Formats: sequence, structure tokens, C-alpha cells
Amino acid sequence: MRKRILCDKTVALVKNLIKVGYVDLSNFSKNKQGVQQGSIISPLLCNIYLHELDKFLYDLKIDFSSKPSYKRRKNAFYRKIQYKLSQANNIEDKILLAKKLRKLHSKDFMDPNFRKLFYVRYVDDFVIGVTGSHKDAEDILLKVCNFLSETLKLDCSLHKTNIVNFKKDSINFLGTYIYGISRKEKPMRTVKHLK
Repeated sequence: MRKRILCDKTVALVKNLIKVGYVDLSNFSKNKQGVQQGSIISPLLCNIYLHELDKFLYDLKIDFSSKPSYKRRKNAFYRKIQYKLSQANNIEDKILLAKKLRKLHSKDFMDPNFRKLFYVRYVDDFVIGVTGSHKDAEDILLKVCNFLSETLKLDCSLHKTNIVNFKKDSINFLGTYIYGISRKEKPMRTVKHLK
């Protein structure tokens, strides 16, 4: 905390909040080890401490991700149907090709040169999203676990830490299951007008 907070009163207040005990069934207990779970100071201290992880992952994101000027390559099959649509003369062919086009993505999701890293943290829970190969995800997981253990002296939870293929499985973040969008079919909602 001394890296950023110069006020001695603020540091003393936080130190006293760490030392304060707790009441359990009308019995007062002294605090022997760290901050109690659910304490009002716990999220604040966690955010101060894990700010170093935020900075580390921001630097990792810049190193890992493709340059902002590089865009995913276009889907060759999508462009082929787009060309056929522009050349089609009768309306039935145009309708059929337009329906095919709506089911495809315009970008190639298997572009090996496109890589991206996403990171979201809430207190001590975080999710890292990797657009890249499984090997890339394993390398990033290893780097993050090493940073946590060596620099911050924290351990990764073995039952929460894993690599998930977001196209096939969901992730649980903050008690909510998050599902990826299927890459097989473009998400499109059709609206039927009532007459």
C-alpha cells in the first residue's frame, strides 16, 4: 500500500481494520490471521494487491495479441457465395444464395495469424480468454500461475483453474454459467411480419 498511499492515517486505519476481531454467536474472537472473509476491507485490499496481476496481464495482452491493424482474414466460402449472389440474375437464385450467406460468418475463425487475449477480474476471481491455439492457452496459464506464485506468493486453485474450449463447453464465473456462440452457424434471428 505504501507504493501509492502516502497518508499515514489511511495506512493506520487499514492496519487497524486488519487487526480487528469478529463476533461469533455473541463471543468476541481476536483476529489471528489476515482479513476475515466478508470484511468490508477485504475487496479493497484484494484489488490493491491484485493490481500487479492486472498490470502483468495488460503487458501480456499487448505482447500476445495481433497488431490492431491486422484483421481476421475473410472466409473464402463466404466471399464465393457473395460473388455468386452479385452475378445471379433470377430472384429464386438470389433468395437461395442470400439464405446461405446468412448462415455463414464473413471472417475465418481458423485464421492462425489472428491472436487475441481478453481478461476480466472481479476481486479474486478472473477469466482469461484466448483467441489462439490450445498451446497458446497452456503457455499463458503457465505464465500467469508462475507470476502468481513467484511474484505475489499466491496459489492457483486447482479445481477452478482449467482450460476450456469455449465453442464446446461453458465457464462458471461469479456463479453464472457463460456459454460461447457456436461457430458452425451464424447467430441470426429471423422476424416474421404479421399481416
